[in-house]
Amino acid sequence: MPQIDFAVAIGGAAGQGVATPGNILAKLFARRGLHINAYNAYQSIIRGGHTFLTIRTSEEPVRCMGDGLDMLIPLNQDTMDRHLSLMRSGSVVLFDQERVKPGASADGVQLCPLPLKELAKNVLYYNTAARWRRCCGWSEWS
Repeated sequence: MPQIDFAVAIGGAAGQGVATPGNILAKLFARRGLHINAYNAYQSIIRGGHTFLTIRTSEEPVRCMGDGLDMLIPLNQDTMDRHLSLMRSGSVVLFDQERVKPGASADGVQLCPLPLKELAKNVLYYNTAARWRRCCGWSEWS
């Protein structure tokens, strides 16, 4: 059984920047010597349609996406509403506390509201700021 088996998903409106943090995460995992499998679901290619990128990484080859997520980064309310139910105990949801409101979640799901407006200073960087906050372990806002 692999010690590392991790699934992260980033979702938002088409054009909101889902692919950029997904590419960063995929490179980060690959450069650490981990296997990855990524799946990008496009509901619509029209700007504003829902997009959802899932990356699963493991020490062993990844042959399927699995049934749940360990981390969810919803960039809009639609993503939170659609995918919060996939989160299991021990998982984390990182979200913009000003733009996204969590609904009911399973016991043990850690909801982490982030002040992305303060972190990013520009709406164009919200996606990357949310991802780096968790991966780098920042505990203080600068």
